[in-house]
Formats: sequence, structure tokens, C-alpha cells
Amino acid sequence: MKLIKIIKEEWKKLILILLPVLLCIIIYFTPRSFQEIFVLNLNNLNYWSWFTYIFLHENLAHISMNMLIYVLAIVSAYILTPKEDKKTFVWILYFAIVLIPLITLLLIIYLRNIRLFPINLINSRGFSGISAGALGILGYAISKVIYLSSKGNKSITRLLYATYYIFLPSLAVMALNLNYFFSIGIGVLWLVIVALWTILSITHAKKNKIKLKENPLYIKHLIIPMLILLIGVFLMSPKNLAANGSLVNTPAHLFGFLIGWALSFIINRTFSKRL
Repeated sequence: MKLIKIIKEEWKKLILILLPVLLCIIIYFTPRSFQEIFVLNLNNLNYWSWFTYIFLHENLAHISMNMLIYVLAIVSAYILTPKEDKKTFVWILYFAIVLIPLITLLLIIYLRNIRLFPINLINSRGFSGISAGALGILGYAISKVIYLSSKGNKSITRLLYATYYIFLPSLAVMALNLNYFFSIGIGVLWLVIVALWTILSITHAKKNKIKLKENPLYIKHLIIPMLILLIGVFLMSPKNLAANGSLVNTPAHLFGFLIGWALSFIINRTFSKRL
């Protein structure tokens, strides 16, 4: 089994990948008064809470959901990631862990200033932004598998085309609870792009008398990762955005997803020997 082989051969990287989970669990069992020092309070910012709040959780259900999504997404992504891209995998993850809370905080401060973010919702805690980043990394990994299975010259443009197959439906599902019309619009756009890309690919293949596939794409290997991705992004946007004075940090979920995906694309594009 591939997972067992990876555990035996790459256990050091797996420890680094799962280290944030261990940290969240340890902090969860510390006294509540101690945890309050690290909560992100938008009315009382300090030098550390912009980052430390991601390791705090409101209750057992909160931490369980975040850890489950993160572990399933990041382990699936690592299994799917091609060998040449595994060298940068941990770097991508830890860059995301730092950038997601930082960029999200700057965005929320801006949105509060222009009154597009609720002033009365001031506290934020939770690892969900990083879990969303893990889903973004998983989405890119699935896209890369599709890309590598396709026939034709490898290029950055073709890789971008492959990401549309996964990115747009993921975004549509994520927006489902927030705005049905926006979600439907993205879904329609995705269907149009897939249809056009399929037509163009078939036309090109017939014209040049080439096979449509160079390497077999085993769909069954992508079923579980795709289910994890789509269910995960759906859970990132709940209908109830506030509870017990704390805010479900939806901007962190969206930007976490985008940052995880973008970092995977940019760093792998920069350091990999092949696209």
C-alpha cells in the first residue's frame, strides 16, 4: 500500500507535516486563561496574536473538524504529489502557515475600515484557515496529476488549463452557503470551459492524428482526494458565521485556499525540473 510505503520511507517529512496538529492538541489542553493571551482580538492587536490564534480552538468539535480536514487534505496531497515536487512540499506548507494569517489580518483590518466587516465580531481563533490552505495544496496536486496524464507539450499554459478543472468547481462549492447565484455562475463558467477545452483537445487530436492520452489517468485514484476536497471546501463556509462572540473567519478560509494553491503553483514552477 502506497501510504505504508510513504510512512516507512518519508516519516521525517510526515512528522513536519503533522507537527501543527500536535501543537494544536497540546495547546487545547492548556488552561483557558493561558489561551486567551494568544487569541486574535481585533480591538487589541499585539505582535504575536496575528499568528498564534490559529493554534487555538473554541471547543472539541471545533478542533476535531479542523484537524480532520487538515490531516485528510495534506496527507492526500502529499501522496498525490509527484516525486520531483515533494522536495518543496514542506516549504510550501510552512510558507502557507505564516502567510495565511498575516494576509487575512491585513484584509480584515481593511474591510473593517470600510465597514464591510462586522465591527462587533472582534475575536478569532482556529486552524481552519490553514486547513483551507491544505485543501488548496490538495487541489493543485489533483490538477498536476491530470496535467501529467495529458498528451502534448508540457507548458505553464497547459498546467493552468488543468487547474481550471479542479479550481472552479471547488470555488463554486465553497461559495454555495454564501451566495447561491455566485456559486451557480461559477459552476456554469466551469462547464463552459470544460466543454470548450474538450472540444479543442479532440479537434487538435484528430487534426494531428495523435492519441488523447500519453499516460493513463486512473480516475479511481482521484475519487477519494476529490471527495475530501469538495466536502472540505463546503465545510469551510458554514451558514452561521458567528458563535459565542467569536467569528468564523471566512476570509481566512477563502484566502487560505487561494494561497495554498498559488504557493504550490509558484514554488513548484520555480524549483521543479519539469512542469
